[in-house]
Amino acid sequence: MADVERYRFGSNPSPDNPAFYPIPQDEVTRETYFKCIDAFDPASIAKNPNRGMGGPPAFMPGLAKYVQTGDRVWSDACVAMLKAFHQ
Repeated sequence: MADVERYRFGSNPSPDNPAFYPIPQDEVTRETYFKCIDAFDPASIAKNPNRGMGGPPAFMPGLAKYVQTGDRVWSDACVAMLKAFHQ
């Protein structure tokens, strides 16, 4: 199959060109990481531990909140998800 990238970048696609695959160069700090985690609304995710095979990836924000706060609410939610996942 023809590479579809040629239509996006003309006849000269170049991975050395920063516009080829524009990746944000923003610095990721602990603060910015947790702002991003908060945008996922981990509290609403934690309310439904029964998510089947999607449980572990869905609960990563809750796990991050546990690491951030050490609050047992987050660890209990993760354990509940793991029990539901096991079933």
